Amino acid sequence: MKKNTKRLACMAAALCLLFTYACSGSLAADNKSVEAKKSASSVYINKTAVTLPAYNIEGYNYVKLRDIAMMLNGTEKQFEIKYDSDSNAIYIKTKTAYTADGSELEASGASSGAAAKASSAAVYVDDREVKLTAYNIDGNNYFKLRDIASALDFSVAYDSSTGAVSIDTSTGYTPEGEPLARNGAGKAPPQGGGPGGAPGGAPGSAAEENTGTGAYNLSDGEKLNGGTYTSTNADENAIRAEGKISASLVGVEIKKTSGAASSSEASSFYGLNSAVLALDGATLNITGGTVTASAEGANGVFAYDGATINIADTAINVTGGNAGGIEVAGGGVINAKNLTVNSTVKAAIRSDRGGGTLTVDGGTYTTSGSSGAPAIYSTAEITVSNAALTANDSEAVVVEGLNSVVLNNCTVTGNMSGVYGSSSSENIHNVLLYQSMSGDAEIGTSSFTMNGGTLTSKNGDMFYVTNTNSVITLSGVQLNPANGTKLLVVAGNSNSRGWGVSGKNGGTCKFNLSGQKAAGDITVDAISKLDMNISASSSFTGSINSDGTSAGSLSVTIDSASTWTLTADSYITEFNGSLSNVVANGHKLYVNGAAVK
Repeated sequence: MKKNTKRLACMAAALCLLFTYACSGSLAADNKSVEAKKSASSVYINKTAVTLPAYNIEGYNYVKLRDIAMMLNGTEKQFEIKYDSDSNAIYIKTKTAYTADGSELEASGASSGAAAKASSAAVYVDDREVKLTAYNIDGNNYFKLRDIASALDFSVAYDSSTGAVSIDTSTGYTPEGEPLARNGAGKAPPQGGGPGGAPGGAPGSAAEENTGTGAYNLSDGEKLNGGTYTSTNADENAIRAEGKISASLVGVEIKKTSGAASSSEASSFYGLNSAVLALDGATLNITGGTVTASAEGANGVFAYDGATINIADTAINVTGGNAGGIEVAGGGVINAKNLTVNSTVKAAIRSDRGGGTLTVDGGTYTTSGSSGAPAIYSTAEITVSNAALTANDSEAVVVEGLNSVVLNNCTVTGNMSGVYGSSSSENIHNVLLYQSMSGDAEIGTSSFTMNGGTLTSKNGDMFYVTNTNSVITLSGVQLNPANGTKLLVVAGNSNSRGWGVSGKNGGTCKFNLSGQKAAGDITVDAISKLDMNISASSSFTGSINSDGTSAGSLSVTIDSASTWTLTADSYITEFNGSLSNVVANGHKLYVNGAAVK
């Protein structure tokens, strides 16, 4: 999926959030529709960054009531929601824990916008009717933040300098003028975030779009053969292709040796200070040559804003801070073949806000020197075939949010040497699928697919899923786990980095083994779900929740050609298939607490 967010992040979002209740049934409304545009919003609840799917209607942002109920659960202002379809009435009961129905925090299916109609659904707070401005979009009711805050008596503050909205449940509501909102994400104060190799910037932040200048600006139809092109100035690309042009480089030596980026966010989001930058729909073809980037914020090769870079047989060496090897953002496209990429601070293959498409065939991609430098960091669609991927001091692959990584016949190795920052509660892992809540990746299903090749973990569990829906599919992969580690962990996290709300940020995973041999234990915590499918002559050797933990749900499906060999007692909630394909090996299989094998 190509996600082009051209110029979106450069607009500071003065927010006035409105909340929704997701209900079915007809709602009383007039026939007049207004345009509702999808928007991103920087929101803090009790100083914790959250990301809420949102629409912008006539200059204001609107989000679902059930989403805010989920976020406030466990606080002084928690509330329960009931809907009476007969009377078309929504009942809110304060000081009562919210009961989730599974619809929370679901991103809209609309790619850019939808029609919104005014709604007159009745709303009662503790049996007292309140008048709230409401819109209906695709069967969901959306309400204004200050209306809800007033009715439930919690504080809402807006910081015009950062474009962030802060909700404080420990303070009562104070009326104040509402700032007009603009489409886009507001810049929020720095806190939380993702792994060190994650997209730059604070949760929900969006630096003003700044792509800088170019030491050498290519013109349409231009072809450079050989030669050395250098940049030593701040915020300057050594080579720049901008606008609707097509240009080529053959055997060119490119150096970005000094001159720091003035904004780490702009270097990550827009390619500011990169050695090579293509943007605004340009097409740049690169064959052979070298790219050296040693300045602060100097990524190697960067495609932004609908630009396409086709690059082959090139050596790229990146050693500057806050910089990675090859990168797409804002809907950029890179097609890479037989590259040699070395990066020391961020991922060798990476993407950032707005995503894009990155396709790699052949070559070697290596990171070292940083716990935040995976071989691949994806907030885009990334496919890598026939390549060697090595992270010497980090996990091998990270997928965030509604994005994907597909690996075909690759040799992949990770060595996560420690947790990020000072947290001792984080999981050590080799492949991470998660949602950071930073606003840099759409909320949705994270996907990791590997066909053939080898996947080696020198330290940490092979797969870790947290605060996201995910699909992991393995077929014909040689798995080499680290000693004493797990095959898969699906669990919540401490929220020390802003990854969802502690106690409610579990993972949901579909784990598909097809023609696959896998060994190792699996754990799924009480706020997480697993749907495991063992098919096409696969074999799984290991235990599932051997300590008896009752997961949110835990289903195993096995076909007649596959086997599961227990290494300890295992506890699941659903089994599909023939128990004759389960080898007890002296242990017991429990389904909903009853021993079945």
